[in-house]
Amino acid sequence: MQDKDGSPGNNPHDGVDDDDEALYDLPQPVTRENNDTCDDDDDEMPNVRGLLPTPIQPPTKEREVVHPVQAPMTCSLLHTLGWNMMEARGSSPVVVWSSAIGHVVAAAGATLLVESPNDPRQKTVRYHRTDVLGLSVSPDEAMMASYDVECIGVWHFDRWEDVHVSLLWPKDTVAGLVVWSTDGSHLVGVATAAHNQSTLLLWNVQTKQLVAQSSTTTPRTAIRQAVWVLHDSDDMHDNNVLFCTNAPFQAWAFDDSKTLVPVDLLPDSSVTLLQTSPRLPHCVLVYSASDHTVSFYDLRSHMITGPVSTLHRRHSVRHLHWVHPFLIVATDTAPCVWVYELHLDTLTVSQHTSTTPDDLEIHTVRLDCPIASMSWNDRGQGIVVTASGALWYVEADAHSKQLLRRAHDGPIECVAATATHVITVSRGRMIRLWLTATLDQVAAAEVTCAGAISVDVNASGCVVGFQDGSFRVFDLTLALVYSSSAKSIDRLDQVARPISPPTTSPHRKPSTPSTAPAVRPPLDHVHFLGDSASVLLASACGLCLLFNIPTKHMQRIALPFGMPHHGSAPPNVLASQTKIDGSLLAVRSSGSSTLLVVWQSSASEKCYVHVFANGTTTQDAWELVGTKREHAASALFESPSVSSVVVYVSHGAVEGRCYVQRQVLWRANVHAVPTSMERYGARVLLCRSRDTSRTLGERGAVLPLFYLLDVASSTIHMPTPEDVEATSINEATALVVSGYKVVACRANRLSTIELGVS
Repeated sequence: MQDKDGSPGNNPHDGVDDDDEALYDLPQPVTRENNDTCDDDDDEMPNVRGLLPTPIQPPTKEREVVHPVQAPMTCSLLHTLGWNMMEARGSSPVVVWSSAIGHVVAAAGATLLVESPNDPRQKTVRYHRTDVLGLSVSPDEAMMASYDVECIGVWHFDRWEDVHVSLLWPKDTVAGLVVWSTDGSHLVGVATAAHNQSTLLLWNVQTKQLVAQSSTTTPRTAIRQAVWVLHDSDDMHDNNVLFCTNAPFQAWAFDDSKTLVPVDLLPDSSVTLLQTSPRLPHCVLVYSASDHTVSFYDLRSHMITGPVSTLHRRHSVRHLHWVHPFLIVATDTAPCVWVYELHLDTLTVSQHTSTTPDDLEIHTVRLDCPIASMSWNDRGQGIVVTASGALWYVEADAHSKQLLRRAHDGPIECVAATATHVITVSRGRMIRLWLTATLDQVAAAEVTCAGAISVDVNASGCVVGFQDGSFRVFDLTLALVYSSSAKSIDRLDQVARPISPPTTSPHRKPSTPSTAPAVRPPLDHVHFLGDSASVLLASACGLCLLFNIPTKHMQRIALPFGMPHHGSAPPNVLASQTKIDGSLLAVRSSGSSTLLVVWQSSASEKCYVHVFANGTTTQDAWELVGTKREHAASALFESPSVSSVVVYVSHGAVEGRCYVQRQVLWRANVHAVPTSMERYGARVLLCRSRDTSRTLGERGAVLPLFYLLDVASSTIHMPTPEDVEATSINEATALVVSGYKVVACRANRLSTIELGVS
C-alpha cells in the first residue's frame, strides 16, 4: 500500500504562517537597473509567491506505508536495586535477613526481592498489589510476614513459589504493624482507623484462621507498637496476658468468652517503646520519651520493678531492641547504634564496650546517617537501613559493621545510562554512579547547590545541568573536572529574557513567564556528543551551547526559535528566517558530528525537527505533521545497517527520513503512537507510549505500552498482556537503554531488564 505526499501547490505562500516562514526561504523580487520590476517575465524573475527549494522543503517522492509484522518478545528482570524508604523513621523494617536460611529479603514497591549468597541471581516475588509497608521475621527465622494496606502474606524462607498464608485487613482500616508470637504459631495485626481507633487481630498461622478481633479507641494517638508476652501457646485461653501495646500502655488477654479484652497497666504514663524477652518472663521493658527513661514493668504485680535508668537525655530514642543480653538503641538524629548490657539480677543497664586487637575501646557503631529501620536476630546480628538508603550488617557484641549496598533515599529525578555505567540524581543534589552489569555503586557525590535537572554520561565522564543555568563535569569517579560559574553563559546571553517556558521534565513545576533582567535559563538538556569530550548544553527557551571540556571553549548553536538575542550573537543559519518563540523538547546526537533538535512553536503549537551537521550547519528540517507535544519523539541512526535516518512521529504514525537525501523513506502504522524512543542496538527502537486510549486490541486485550521496532526488517516485537515483567516496566517513570539492556527507574529504585526477541 502506498500513498503520495503532494508537492506544494501553485499558491503555497498563501497558507504559510509565521512558523513556516522560519522553515522556508522566501525569494525576493528581482530589481532592474531603473528600479523597476517586471511581473510578466517568468524566465528572468522567479515566482515571488512560490517557495525556493531549500533543505527544509517537504519531500516530493512517494512514501511507502509499512504495516510492521508483529513478533513476540520476552522480558527478563535481571536485578533491582533499592527498597521502600518510609517517611517516618521507626517504622517496620523493609529489609530483613534470615541467618538460618541465608536469605536477605527487601521490599521494593509491591515486590519482594530475595537474595542469597549461594545464588547470584536475584529472585523476584510478586504477591502484593500496593507498596509493601513492612516485613516481620518469625523468632525461629523460618518464616516471614509481609504486609501492605490490603493484605498480609506469610512466607517460608526456603519456599517462595507460593504464599503460605494470605490474610486480609478489615475494611476501612489502615495497616499498622504485624508481630509474631514467640513460638511462631500466631500473628498479631494492628490496623488503625479514624479518630485514633485501632483494630487488633489475632491469627493462627497453622490453621490460617482469625482467632480473635477487638477494637479500641485510644485517647491520644493510635497504637504504634505491640510486643508478644506469653511464651507458651498452651496458656493462651487461661486469662493470661498475650501481648502488650502502647498508646496507652495496655495488656490484652482472652476473657471467659474467648474474646480479646484490654487490661490497663499504666494508663496515665507516656510509654513510647516496648520490648520483651523470653529470658525475663512476665516483664516488659518500657521506654518513655517524655523523661528519657527505661524501666521494667512486672505483669504479675502490675508495678514498675527495679531502678529506672536514663537513656540519651538530649535525644529521643527511636529504635529499641532487646536482644539478650544486649539492649540495642538508636536515636532520631544520631548516625549511631548504641549497645547496652542488661543485668537481669539487678535490672540495671550499662554501656557495652568491645576492644579492638590494638586495645582500643569501642562504645558505639557509627554509620553514615541516622537510622531508618533495624532488624535483629537473637544472636545480636542485625540488618540496618540508614536514612541515606545505605544497607549495613552490624554485630552488636563486637561493634562491627559492613556496608552491603547503597540505594537512593528519595525518588530518582534524572537518569542516564551507557553500556557500562548508569548515573542518577535524587533530591536535586545527590549524584550516584553505578555499574550497569551489577548495579553496584561506583561513586557518589553531593553537590552544594541543589536543583540538578539534567544528566548524561559517556566513556569520558558525566555532566549535570542545574536549575540556575550552571553545570558540572565529573569523571567516572565523580571527581569534579569543571564547574561553571555561569559567567561564560552570561556573556553569551546578557539580555533581558522571559524565564524559561514549561519544559518536558516531570520533576519541576512549570514556570510562569515574566520579564527579569539577566535571568539564566535552566539547563534542561545536557548531552554528550557520542563518546567525545564535547557537551551540548541547552535550555527549553532556545539557548543552545556546545562546550568542549579539554579546551573550555563554548560556542553558540543558533536554533530556529527562541527570543531575539543581542547583536553580538551569530546570525541564524538562514538570514531570511523569521525568529519565532518556541521551546526545546529534545536533543539527540549520533557520534560527534550530527545533532537532532526537536522543538515546538509557541504560537501554533506545531512541532519541528532540525538536523545539524558538524554541530552547527543545518542539514535538514521538517514539520512533525499532526504531532502533539507529548508525541514529539524521535531517534537518530548512523549505523552500517541503518544510515543517516531519523525516526519520528508524524501523521499519527512512525516515519523514517534520510536527512542526507532529505526524503521520507517509509511510514509505519503502529498500534500505540510512541511518546518516547530510545535506540536499542544498531537498528532497533525501544518505543514507549502513555496513550491509554489506544491500548485496546481487537479482542479487548490490553496491549503493552512499550515495544521494540526493528526499522530494518519492519518488525514490531511486543510482549504479551500477561507478561508480569512487562507490566512492571510500564509502571516505571523512566526507561533508558544501556547497550542491549534496559534500565528502568521507578521512585528510588533501579532495575536492569533484558528483552528477548525471536
